[in-house]
Amino acid sequence: MTSRPRPWRRSTSPGSGIGMWSWLLQRITGLLLVIYLFIHLWVLHYSNTGKVTFDQILLRLQSPAFVVFDLMLLAIVIFHALNGVRIVIIDFGIGNRAQQALFWGLMLLGLALFLFGVYALWPFITQSGAPGSDVT
Repeated sequence: MTSRPRPWRRSTSPGSGIGMWSWLLQRITGLLLVIYLFIHLWVLHYSNTGKVTFDQILLRLQSPAFVVFDLMLLAIVIFHALNGVRIVIIDFGIGNRAQQALFWGLMLLGLALFLFGVYALWPFITQSGAPGSDVT
């Protein structure tokens, strides 16, 4: 009697699981960061609009598009950095079970860092740091 495959069991085939997804996301986030870098440098180089005040910069940063972009950039940078740390630690030769624990531990640390970043961006998200507001 042959055993039938059970879909609820974890796949043991190469190219599946946490390692494959973290490898793929490392490449995608790296590409997104390179694209962001080139766009950022291009905008800084060609945005010669004259004198810009701090209040104008705050108004621009408080727009919903910039807030969403900042949060996405924060998440991408945190994942890319912590996954890079994970890869360096794996190069020291830790076992598979330890690799999974390391992955989930670093993702929890990443979540904590992301929440701290949201806390730091909260004045921009809620617009409580807007020019003319009574925040001291």
